[in-house]
Amino acid sequence: MLDVESIARRLAQATAGPWQRHGADVHSADGLRLFVGRDGSAELRAQADRDAEFVAHAATDIATLLDEVARLHAELASTR
Repeated sequence: MLDVESIARRLAQATAGPWQRHGADVHSADGLRLFVGRDGSAELRAQADRDAEFVAHAATDIATLLDEVARLHAELASTR
């Protein structure tokens, strides 16, 4: 079962967004470095960029998904 409350709690405890990607690093709005990319081969740097893009959008994406879950639960409850 999906533990929405735990997900929402972790999201609320994370550094406030929006987060931004700078190369393979991810920073909070106030400049705190949240995620540091790795140096290495071009392939590793490209993967670090993709990972950073994912991390940079994680908080916003999770908040959007939680909102949708809540909306769907409310919709389902109203049809019962």
